[in-house]
Amino acid sequence: MAQPLTARAHEVASTLGPALAARGRLLVVDDHAAARESMAHVLSCSGHEVECCASAAEALVRLEGGLFDLVL
Repeated sequence: MAQPLTARAHEVASTLGPALAARGRLLVVDDHAAARESMAHVLSCSGHEVECCASAAEALVRLEGGLFDLVL
């Protein structure tokens, strides 16, 4: 049986912790809400500041209004 999303996200975050030691401001772009939310959860559990949007058009607006270290 699959693990609940939050349990799996915490497991992934703890595994990736050392690899994601540098904290940043990230923009997650995905039209699938579940994928977007799980990526944001894992990244925020790792200490990153995360913003999300559901489309490329929305991402372009967000990029005009602020600086991000990485766009996924």
